[in-house]
Amino acid sequence: MKISENEIQKILESGSFLIEKGYVVACNEYDISYTKDGILFKIAFEPYSDISSVSIWFRENNKEFNIGWIAFVRENIKTNPHERLANAVILLNYINNKYQDVSNYEFCEESEKMVDDFIVKRHSNTTKQS
Repeated sequence: MKISENEIQKILESGSFLIEKGYVVACNEYDISYTKDGILFKIAFEPYSDISSVSIWFRENNKEFNIGWIAFVRENIKTNPHERLANAVILLNYINNKYQDVSNYEFCEESEKMVDDFIVKRHSNTTKQS
């Protein structure tokens, strides 16, 4: 679903700290991106769905990480991707508060391992209950 003008304005307000840090913002009908020095933060509203996602992509490593999962495994921040605007604002707030960490590739790599461990553990618990 497309991003409404109201949603764009609220996301730009929540992401203004990235502009202050020198990021360049670009918008289209499905996402808003902030780019600087090989890092891209992307707030995406999925075209054929009612969900939003926030990710960081490191150009040099050609690797993308989901900020929602990082916020969950690191800080137990739970969001609802179906509440598109609220999800985006909460995760932008997390990025603002943890910018030094989140913009560090090694931190994101460690977080991805934590996500994998969480999923494996959760899956093994579900299997044991069956």
